[in-house]
Amino acid sequence: MTTSLRSWFYFFAVACFWGSTFFWQKLIFREIGPFSIVAIRFTIACLFLTSIMRSHKLSFPRDKKTWGNLAVLCLFYMSLPTFLNSWGVTRVDTNISSIINASSPLFVLASTSLIFRDEALTTQKVLGALL
Repeated sequence: MTTSLRSWFYFFAVACFWGSTFFWQKLIFREIGPFSIVAIRFTIACLFLTSIMRSHKLSFPRDKKTWGNLAVLCLFYMSLPTFLNSWGVTRVDTNISSIINASSPLFVLASTSLIFRDEALTTQKVLGALL
């Protein structure tokens, strides 16, 4: 398989895997709540990433400042949005949830250009977000 063909295969595999998560979330939430699902997802990801770190002989940071920054990043960038998305799936149809989730880049683009004056809204950014 050529590199280009392999890249397209991986792209479509990830798209199918990611796209089906909304369907599976709806089924799983009948038995387990959103908080438990997020905890399970993050535990699996942590084990996977730790095994990658160990295989590459990398170590965890040792200073408290880095761990504090990582904790804030984890809370606001990963844990809270993932929990709110999971909780939202229990309240609305998965089709609506996937559309709202897919429109996130558009909201980020608009809010970033409004909040940060040095982030100008360019044609390239708009086309990238629409893509």
